[in-house]
Amino acid sequence: MSRIICIDFGSAFTKVAVRIDLNKPSPIITDERLSSDPLKFCIPTLAAKSTRSDGVKWAFGPDASTQSPSEQITVFRNWKSQLFGSRKPERAVKEATVKYFEWLREFLATPCSKVGLKDLSVVPARICVPDFSVHGRSNDDFSPTEQFLQDALREAGWLPDDDRPVVTEPQSNIIGIYTQGANATSPPGASKGKKTINFMRMFKRGGYFSALKDASTGYSEATIHSVLVLDIGAYTSDFAHIEFDLTDAKAPPQITSSSLVAGIQQLDESVVKRLPKSKAAAFESLNQNAREAMKRAIYSEATSYKLPGNLTVGADKERGLIQECVDHFAEKVEAGLAKFILQNKIGQLNEVFLTGGGNMIPTINSCLEKSVRKMDLSTSLVHSLTGHAQSHPTYYYDVLGPLHGRGSSGLGGASVYFEEKYW
Repeated sequence: MSRIICIDFGSAFTKVAVRIDLNKPSPIITDERLSSDPLKFCIPTLAAKSTRSDGVKWAFGPDASTQSPSEQITVFRNWKSQLFGSRKPERAVKEATVKYFEWLREFLATPCSKVGLKDLSVVPARICVPDFSVHGRSNDDFSPTEQFLQDALREAGWLPDDDRPVVTEPQSNIIGIYTQGANATSPPGASKGKKTINFMRMFKRGGYFSALKDASTGYSEATIHSVLVLDIGAYTSDFAHIEFDLTDAKAPPQITSSSLVAGIQQLDESVVKRLPKSKAAAFESLNQNAREAMKRAIYSEATSYKLPGNLTVGADKERGLIQECVDHFAEKVEAGLAKFILQNKIGQLNEVFLTGGGNMIPTINSCLEKSVRKMDLSTSLVHSLTGHAQSHPTYYYDVLGPLHGRGSSGLGGASVYFEEKYW
């Protein structure tokens, strides 16, 4: 099957990519209705249920972004943590998940038709999940949450892929970043008699291709090219390491990955706990658009923000309290990174990518960039979403575009890389 659709079901935003051919790039789906996103591909993972005398009404995505919680309106945000948490998710959360997937299929119908997918009910679908779950090949191997997500997709009119309905977020992210959505297969060969993935063509957009060229010409004596991606999302921080064998261009790269429950959602909670009750209540009453605006102000821009009720958050002494929370969060992610590198015995990192919405916060990004520098792992290139850092004397600093810095999990999840029948 050449066609596939991948749903990167993020806690704050959902991104969707499709593969229409085994040898063509996978586009990420954009839509002009996503007016709050300059690139038009971040779909708010939001649901709002309004219960009034005239019945129950639902709103989703951008339409739910303007809804504030009240006695009549229940706003479901960041509910992914409840699905993957230790406690069994409430029935209302499960209902919101199915309803959201139903709406998502309808919302994507028009933009997907523009790239040749006319009926999404017959296109195999994959969903991205954190990497602390079980990743099997049959239904008996999936965790309860992974199985629920497949069932929810099916109930909502999607068609979960038979071979690989679930992919991990860190692995799909690193594949998406390093291929930039490229797919490449070779014609059936005499030895295997089937199409096989052409890894060299698929990964030629990354630094691996330059390293392979240097090794093949004798310019370099390196035998491996090692890359790490650290993505900070709303729910988790995802770590992925990919290693290429420079002595065998036909060999598939080796990937290790894991997810840590440390996302901007946890940072928000720590800040709210430090605020006076009046300001904490005002923050919780904000609709999603206002919440995002406030977080940009107090985290990324280090400025104050006006709350309802003539309240101001992030001024004077509160500025220091918020910065303490940001610093503590950055330290937690930094510790997770160090643990990941130690556990996987990574002794060399030629390239490092710092991605996800959390890495758009300069303080966090700077902390992690300095952490990479201190590890002294022969890093020659650091890619990041922010342009605040200067090139270090021993490596270059590259600013990523937002598409590949935030949309790569969807691109990677749609990749032919995850279909081992082509290996």
